Amino acid sequence: MVIAVRRASLGQLPNAPLALVLAQVVFSRHLSMRDRIPAIQDAVRREYPTFAETKIHALEIGAAGIKTKQVDRWQFGDATNQAGFLILEDGLVFNATAYRDYPAFAERLSTILGMFEALVPDLHVERLGLRYVDIIVPAGDEEPEEFIVSGLRATELSNIGRHANSMHFSQIFLDEGYLNFRYKRGGLNEHYMPDDLQPFILAPAAVTSRAKHAQSQGRSIAFLDFDRIVPNLSLRFDSAEVRSRFDRMHKDLSDAFKKVQTPHARKVWSTPP
Repeated sequence: MVIAVRRASLGQLPNAPLALVLAQVVFSRHLSMRDRIPAIQDAVRREYPTFAETKIHALEIGAAGIKTKQVDRWQFGDATNQAGFLILEDGLVFNATAYRDYPAFAERLSTILGMFEALVPDLHVERLGLRYVDIIVPAGDEEPEEFIVSGLRATELSNIGRHANSMHFSQIFLDEGYLNFRYKRGGLNEHYMPDDLQPFILAPAAVTSRAKHAQSQGRSIAFLDFDRIVPNLSLRFDSAEVRSRFDRMHKDLSDAFKKVQTPHARKVWSTPP
């Protein structure tokens, strides 16, 4: 008898700390993107019925210096507001706080990519990004550092006082692009998310409620932020090719997630809540 054992990956753990998954496609600016929004809405209305048009502030660097400009952003969400996508003149972002595993996430992403390719043809892809954010919620007297390997901890000074806040950042260059990793304990915003992901528009993941409860009891909370980036691309927007690249990027993220967690973390995250 052969027993097959599948190693748990990002989001496949029954008590996973996953709070957000985000896939981003950056392309050359499409000045008539606004004209394509009605057709996009018609195509996705059944699965993504909520819609909002907003403006965000962005910095523009030019010969006259740095100035602030307003950027249009179109938001589509599902009925639970735990999955959706954003469209800008130069980008498409699909994100989710409800996440079963990568194949399920990638299937929904593929549908959006295929729709976008059909309705906004002839785009030129310049950059891809795939990002996972996890929230570490210790129990009892546990500390967040018990969940990450020793090389990422900043606890050497804890013997002279109470360890409150700490941060770690690593950048790893790969064959194509790089992976940014951040660990942050304490000083977190109300969504327990990296500050560059504000404003946060999705309904929170289940782990966020556990984090709020733990923090109300005086326990420290931390997040893990894995950001896989492939810049300097020059590709025609082909949904199948983009999906294939995201699959390879996910493998790098999954490998990184396994390397930073301790045996204690694997035990806790593998135990149903």
